[in-house]
Amino acid sequence: MPLSILDNFYLSDEELENSPSRQHGIDRETETTLRVYGCDLIQEAGILLQFPQAAMATGQVLFHRFYCKRSMKDFNVKKVAATALWLGAKLEEVPEVSQHPEKLVRKVLVTVDRICSRREDAKPSLLELSSKAYASFREALVRYEREMLKAFGFITHVHHPHKQMLNYCQVIRADTAHHALMQEAWSIVNDSLRTTLCLRFRPHVIACGAIFYAARRLHVALPEEPPWWRVFGVEEAGMFEVVRVMHELYQRPRAEHIPVFRHILPSKPPTPVLSPAPGAEKRGGPLDGASAERGAVPAAPVAAAALAAGLGGAEGGGGGSAPRAPTSIGGGGAPRLT
Repeated sequence: MPLSILDNFYLSDEELENSPSRQHGIDRETETTLRVYGCDLIQEAGILLQFPQAAMATGQVLFHRFYCKRSMKDFNVKKVAATALWLGAKLEEVPEVSQHPEKLVRKVLVTVDRICSRREDAKPSLLELSSKAYASFREALVRYEREMLKAFGFITHVHHPHKQMLNYCQVIRADTAHHALMQEAWSIVNDSLRTTLCLRFRPHVIACGAIFYAARRLHVALPEEPPWWRVFGVEEAGMFEVVRVMHELYQRPRAEHIPVFRHILPSKPPTPVLSPAPGAEKRGGPLDGASAERGAVPAAPVAAAALAAGLGGAEGGGGGSAPRAPTSIGGGGAPRLT
């Protein structure tokens, strides 16, 4: 594949432990909870919007990748989830993106906000399109989308394990003999998108882990002589790690939002500093001690007096020339602002 040399989306465990959020003081449990929460938002909103599963899956992968580049303290989890869903719909070519893009943006924003409001408020509210909250949310979506593309280097291709899982089930004859196994493995693959498995393992490893875990949950025997997963080039260690992570996910309570985003208030604009024009110091600077003793007069009063004298001469008809602009008197330049 031509893009394989640019495929830098798979990280080691050490790199995941040193994510930007961890560097900003967010502990592992909080980061994991917020990752699950954001992916839940994407999945639920996608279902309500009747998006294809590929769009929701792509959005969840992009969500995880983004928080490997940026911190949860700098980018709001809810708004990143909405942006990832919108970008996933664009990448998977949801028809409404090209037909009615503005209408689809409104649907995404209102749906995500409604889900968050229903989860967190006793009396959920509806996001009004004419409100400042909607305008702020839409502006954030545009800004976050641009930030996502910059973080990814505009490389947004995603490979999902769903298709490989179905092919593997056909190879081991699990699609006809045990249809429930294939359905269970499909659900496990979908749920794996709530974890960072998509950042640690390639799709064929996740596919084998989902089949293995589904077989154990349904007590279905699969070929083990030779082990079926080795036929697909998967090692036991990677497959068992996928099973362990998924088992821990199913033991977790429902993820709730934890406020970690820091609202950075706009700082007061600095006071402008006026620099002197070139050569101003030569034409006239601050009064030194000698000129002060001689009683030098500041430039502004002298200039005003000169202008008044000129106007008086013009009115009396003594001088027919027009008044000249005030000139600088030696040592009487305007003070510098520092």
